[in-house]
Amino acid sequence: IVLTVAMIALSLVLFVFKAISALRAPTIRLLSTGRAPVMDMSKKCHFHGFISHIWSTGQDQTHTIVRQMKLVMPDVRIWLDVDCLKNLGALEESVGDATTFLVFLSVGYFKSRNCRRELYAGLALDRPFIPIHEADVEKGGAALEELEAECVEHCVDDAGFG
Repeated sequence: IVLTVAMIALSLVLFVFKAISALRAPTIRLLSTGRAPVMDMSKKCHFHGFISHIWSTGQDQTHTIVRQMKLVMPDVRIWLDVDCLKNLGALEESVGDATTFLVFLSVGYFKSRNCRRELYAGLALDRPFIPIHEADVEKGGAALEELEAECVEHCVDDAGFG
């Protein structure tokens, strides 16, 4: 009987500890309601967001962003290449499988044909668009003017916009 009581007491202590930890965990709450955002998606999409980036200058940062988002919104589903990429030929379909398009702007983004494919697909689908700008040159960033010049130079092919 002593062992049973000890196990019940230990279980109760662990339950209380888990409950307190859950209450202290960082979460995102809407200012308007004070509640966590609703994470429902249309049946057409399997991801809340698709994050587009160039591997050479944005891979580490985007992976960190997604992992940090999951800490404060555990139910968020973000399409990230290392987790979801199965077929490079289906990038456009992957963009279409997300409700929001996030683009991580760093050096070389607009030079990449695959990044442009993702960008054009996101724009054509008229998804909500969230740009994330890496300004730190030591982390692959650049001034917006430099990124704009890169875009002007490279975003003239196969966009389907004219």
